[in-house]
Amino acid sequence: MKSFKNLQANGRQLVSVVRIRPVSPAKQLDTSDFTSPRIWAIVPGWLDENGVITSLRTGNRVPVYAGDEVRIETWGTAYDYEGGAKIIYTRRWENGKPIYFFAERTCRDSECVCHKAFGEYLKEAPEIPKWRQ
Repeated sequence: MKSFKNLQANGRQLVSVVRIRPVSPAKQLDTSDFTSPRIWAIVPGWLDENGVITSLRTGNRVPVYAGDEVRIETWGTAYDYEGGAKIIYTRRWENGKPIYFFAERTCRDSECVCHKAFGEYLKEAPEIPKWRQ
């Protein structure tokens, strides 16, 4: 977690920017599916009141392209990053009020909503290997 630059909510909404390969409009992707081979990147970030999304990891602005989905997340959402970092957005109670924060993920995959975070630095979808087409 030490390498993350932007883990404080500061009044922002947690989101996942999901980059999806374009296909026929008749073949819509299930928005609960984060494992489809059509997804070429999942970038966790904060959505502010101006519609700007910033990356949890780098603090850089995350562009949203045509075809991308911005999925609203809530506490209990966990991310497994390339390189081994595992974090979870959780909460605790202080003086009868919830405090939301990120912590190292120690729960099992079955105990939280866990997504792989990958592809943040990709500018376009990588080619699909012939055997997967």
